[in-house]
Amino acid sequence: MRTAIAQERKLRMRYVDGAGKQTDRIVWPFAWGYFARSRILAAWCEVRQDFRHFQTDRIRTVQMLDARYPERRGRLLKRWRATGADRRWMPDSR
Repeated sequence: MRTAIAQERKLRMRYVDGAGKQTDRIVWPFAWGYFARSRILAAWCEVRQDFRHFQTDRIRTVQMLDARYPERRGRLLKRWRATGADRRWMPDSR
């Protein structure tokens, strides 16, 4: 995932949400965060057409694609911050 962020490449992944539902996603990863009890991947999700945060322990499979995403990582970070998405997600405090 770190390589995909550095090379601005898309990822295909299977993700399991908090309710146990599995989804397949194509994402544009641009940030990696560490919290006391979890790590997250911040990405633009092609399925949701929005910024999403994925807990890395819920990612079941991941494949880096050859395709680069069409927007520069710095621009994605700027849009992510402008929408407040960087402040909307906080991991469990358990």
